[in-house]
Amino acid sequence: MSAEYWSKAPLIALDWEMTGCDPEVNFPVAVGVTMRVEGKISKHLVKFPVPCFPAHDFKEFKDQPGWEERCVREFWTTLSPELLNQLRHPDSLPEWPRDAPPEQWEAAVLKMKQALQAFMQWMRHHIESMPEEPILLTDNGVYDWPIANYYIHRYRFPETVDAKEARPLSYSVKWGYMSTFDVGDMLRPFDKKAVKQIIAEDTSVKHNHVPDEDAAMIIRKFEIATELTAAMKPFEAQIFESRKRKLE
Repeated sequence: MSAEYWSKAPLIALDWEMTGCDPEVNFPVAVGVTMRVEGKISKHLVKFPVPCFPAHDFKEFKDQPGWEERCVREFWTTLSPELLNQLRHPDSLPEWPRDAPPEQWEAAVLKMKQALQAFMQWMRHHIESMPEEPILLTDNGVYDWPIANYYIHRYRFPETVDAKEARPLSYSVKWGYMSTFDVGDMLRPFDKKAVKQIIAEDTSVKHNHVPDEDAAMIIRKFEIATELTAAMKPFEAQIFESRKRKLE
């Protein structure tokens, strides 16, 4: 595909923040979606009503259902109160009541499930509305899009109200199965320090654990990777000739 195609193709980047690494027992706190459509960038932050999320910080937040202790210790305790406030859904309790009946927990999980389903429907609407087939982006190929697909299959979120199938988010009625690119893999052939310097030049994009901002960084890394790859085009014949000589 040409450099012009890469520079104009619709892009969708996805980034989750979770209460832990196991979606079977942990919950999605927030998801960020950044899209590039016809050259314009739009960022979207969706927060989910997890059953409990501390009001201020995670210092005394221990033994809470749905939260992975390691994730709390290594990640959530490092975030500022301002950032936590950005990620907290207003319906989340500051801690889960120890005497809460099972029905209360079931109602809280159902509310989160409904919010997840609404997000998946919103995503599918945007995918089907794209002017051409979008490219799906991640910086963690085993996590972001697979997490979305896991929830679709676990809770049987159909593609439409009338549909019976719960096909993955990377499948579109309009486009079929779409390509997913890991921007980390795309940048791996290039000098890591030099890439970091290029990324730092654009101060409007930053990785700060706010998912929509992080998703915007994923798109920026894709743009850098495709620009660097296009810059190698004039040397393509020389590269292949060099390899051919090595094989002789």
